[in-house]
Amino acid sequence: MTLIKSKPVHNGSGNPRFLSESSERCLEELMVPRRVKEGCYVFMEGEAADKLYFVKSGTLKLVKTTAGGKEMILQSLRGGDFYGELGGPEPLRFGFHGIALTDVTVGVVSLESLEQLIRTRGDFAVEFLKWSGMVQRALQAKVRDLVLYGKNGAMASTLLRLAESCGKPGPRGIKVSLRLTNTELAQMIGSTRENVNRMLSGFKMEGVIDCDHGELIIKDMAYLQSMVCGSDSLL
Repeated sequence: MTLIKSKPVHNGSGNPRFLSESSERCLEELMVPRRVKEGCYVFMEGEAADKLYFVKSGTLKLVKTTAGGKEMILQSLRGGDFYGELGGPEPLRFGFHGIALTDVTVGVVSLESLEQLIRTRGDFAVEFLKWSGMVQRALQAKVRDLVLYGKNGAMASTLLRLAESCGKPGPRGIKVSLRLTNTELAQMIGSTRENVNRMLSGFKMEGVIDCDHGELIIKDMAYLQSMVCGSDSLL
């Protein structure tokens, strides 16, 4: 599984820049645009993973379905995120569903075209390698928060990541523009909607979070950071 964030730090997403402008232009030339309506599949688990998807606008969620029918949201992808399945001696298949959380526009890149770009552009290959290391750190941080700090810590780190990726400072705190149901938040941390209800109610009583017309406001980032032992968990 491969997830790339290529936008600069100060573009509103909070994502570090991994690709230079020249590399971004090369990648853009390979893209075929595609629009997907909210709730529709961009790709499905089990499909041949011979394409990669660059999110140009909107939000896409990666969903894993268990044998028992339970769903878990691995990640939400926004503008500047790039997803695909890479690595392996044999053709791979997608391990997750890609579902449009909002109306999205993606740029579709064939795996063959990307591999050719890597072979011919050493600078792009180096940038891609650096990005790959950051992806592994991000996934390790997410698993670490869930295993070491339990559901409360996993929820705290999820809220911190939402603040970093789609939060805007305001007079009452950081407002998260991405609207997620408690069921979707539960799917992000492998919990139940009832447990998420209790956790969010507790955070609200403590003055850590608030809501404004369905949008989440994070009022005390330091409190959440203390639950996951600092900013390392924001990767």
